[in-house]
Amino acid sequence: VLDIAREHHWVTYAEVEIDKLHALRYADSVSMTLSWQR
Repeated sequence: VLDIAREHHWVTYAEVEIDKLHALRYADSVSMTLSWQR
């Protein structure tokens, strides 16, 4: 998803958060945030 956003030449900053509900036992959710800056 981040690669798609940063392909455009006018994008100078992009941030993507992916959240997976109930990915681990005893956890409500697990998330990962990635960012990129030109």
